[in-house]
Amino acid sequence: MLARLEHRLEFLTGGRRDLPARQQTLRNAIMWSYDLLSADEQELFRRLAVFVGGCTIESVEAVAGDNSDSALNLDLLGSLLDKSLLREVEDKNYEPRFVMLEMLREFGLEQLEARGELEAIRRRHASYFLALAEQAEAKFETAEQLQWMDRMEQEHDNLRAALEWSKAADSTDEICLRLAGSLGLFWEARGYFSEGRERLAAVILKTSQDSTAARAKLLARAAELAYRQSDYPATTAYAGESLAIYRTVGDKQGIASALIKLGNAATEVGDYETASVYLEEALMTWRELEDKHGTARALISFGWAALRPGNYALALTRLEEAWSISRELGDTRSIAFELSGLGEVALRQGDYQRATKLVEESLELRRQIGNKWGIGVSLGTLGWAAMRAGDWKRAVARLCESLDVRREIGDKGGSAWCLERLGEIAIAQERAENAVRLYGAASALRASIGSVIDPVDLPDYESRLTSLVAALGEPRFVAAWDEGGALTLQQAVALALEVTSE
Repeated sequence: MLARLEHRLEFLTGGRRDLPARQQTLRNAIMWSYDLLSADEQELFRRLAVFVGGCTIESVEAVAGDNSDSALNLDLLGSLLDKSLLREVEDKNYEPRFVMLEMLREFGLEQLEARGELEAIRRRHASYFLALAEQAEAKFETAEQLQWMDRMEQEHDNLRAALEWSKAADSTDEICLRLAGSLGLFWEARGYFSEGRERLAAVILKTSQDSTAARAKLLARAAELAYRQSDYPATTAYAGESLAIYRTVGDKQGIASALIKLGNAATEVGDYETASVYLEEALMTWRELEDKHGTARALISFGWAALRPGNYALALTRLEEAWSISRELGDTRSIAFELSGLGEVALRQGDYQRATKLVEESLELRRQIGNKWGIGVSLGTLGWAAMRAGDWKRAVARLCESLDVRREIGDKGGSAWCLERLGEIAIAQERAENAVRLYGAASALRASIGSVIDPVDLPDYESRLTSLVAALGEPRFVAAWDEGGALTLQQAVALALEVTSE
């Protein structure tokens, strides 16, 4: 039945044979309604079937309508609405959106194919949504970013369909490359990491013989998604190949972008010297290009790289410069990153009130734009600030929220960090064995991705483990540690919730 439901019309071809023909099957009923349409109405109905998840008046005119007569398009659209072959809904901006029932859409696609029109309409559909994706990408670092991210979210199913068609169709490699590259930033911003990585990997494989700037961009997007899921070997491999292509074609913006990704990955595995080399070149390149967005991005990464080993003064200088640039540009997403970093600097310096204020501002901005990875980071930092202030209940709530988001998007490094903070809370609550289990789970997770504890935090971490060994004795400590290391992430999360909620 599940297989047959993939083609709903085929499933619904049975019925009582003594009924009138048009009532014997749903297919016949749809065909009967379709046959009653005028030729122009039939043509529009067929073409509308190419849309997945609905369409706007603009997209109807570009893909399915007669571009020479907008009034005719609207009249035909209204007629299909009157005949209940379409229904109208409102999008977030209260603009009309037109949706077709899936069974009707499948019928329309069959009619397109039967008339030999399907390929041409799919190409028009893909071309329209490629233009939309590239327009949106250009807006993602401006004050209009939220509006455009929401629009991409609304059209996500259409964008997916366009990408899948362009990947499979002949002579569509350019559309496929450009569309996948433009979608990469949206997938990263909204937390579609696993989906984005899978789709980008397929396109990268399809275009494995290319050495173009378009492929380099695709590799850079894949590197960023891998980084957000703490897959640092993949980050380095993708970004390294991207950098090599960009250097060959002489694309300085691409070079600087790839260098930031390599620097971020090096920071996460504790290779701060290499990270500094990459990030210094990236920052110098962006400054030479007088690219403010790029300069801010490099300064953010450089600030975090300074923060990890404990160089707070340098981190503060870099993050404040980035913050100033991003405010000038109205780049909300970058501002959220900078506020989060500045909040952590304040937290590490003992100013918990300022830290909380800055990170709460960061969290609010990240919620507005739907940046799941950033939401997880800000929630975690707020939990840590509450811990430092002795507010255990608030700390547990924030850390568990953070852990939930990070587990959802596959952020293994962030999940390990949350488990370690919850381990600290278990120690404070005198649950030593469970604290060791949480630390063991976090250690196994870090080992699986090559992540390291920040050098500035390492002395306190080692001191806590030494105290736990003394409290439990080495055999009990080792047993609890091994139990934690054997837990799945889901089991570790369940343990953390159980331990800290008691």
